[in-house]
This record gives sequence, structure tokens and C-alpha cells, in this order.
Amino acid sequence: GQRLYPHNENVCWKVRCAGEVTRSWSRFRTESGYDSASLYMVSGAGDLSRVWKRDGTELPVATSHAGDVLVHFESDHSVNDLGIAFAWECGALPPPTTPIPTSETPAP
Repeated sequence: GQRLYPHNENVCWKVRCAGEVTRSWSRFRTESGYDSASLYMVSGAGDLSRVWKRDGTELPVATSHAGDVLVHFESDHSVNDLGIAFAWECGALPPPTTPIPTSETPAP
């Protein structure tokens, strides 16, 4: 059979991307009302801002954010399920908004 997540689980995954990060979910099965996953945006200073917290079996929609994100999963001591599975893709950095000076001297 399929493997269930353990009781009393408390785990985080930090996704670090220099550009935009896109997440997609292939599985979301937790004990409704008790076991949950949360998605946070991480600021440059390391502060967390929660985007959502959810439980149950509805797959989250694919989302994109600029910069790092953190996924937190926690379960209680009783019923467990198949858990969560997600993938991410890092986009390219946006072009600079101001010219970057160089040390090269232009030819006369």
C-alpha cells in the first residue's frame, strides 16, 4: 500500500530562488481540521508572511511569487493520510532597472 505520513510531524521546506518561484501540487491529503500545510513568503530580512494554511484533500492551485518561500507541514497524534507533494521551478532574474557600470574604458 501507499505510505502515510507519521504522527506528530513538524517539518519545513525552504525553496530558495533568485527570481520568481512557481509551485505546483500533485498531492494534498491531510486529516481535515487537524493536520495542515502552510505556505509562507520569506522577506529579504528573513521575516515570514503566511499566504495560506489549509487541510483536507483539495489541491492548492499553482502559484508564483518573487523570492524565497517556505512550506510548513504539521500533523497531530491520531489519524494520518498520504500527505502533500509539490514541485517548484525557479524563473530567471528580471533585467536590472538601472545600467550596471563597468570598469572598461570605451575605445576613442
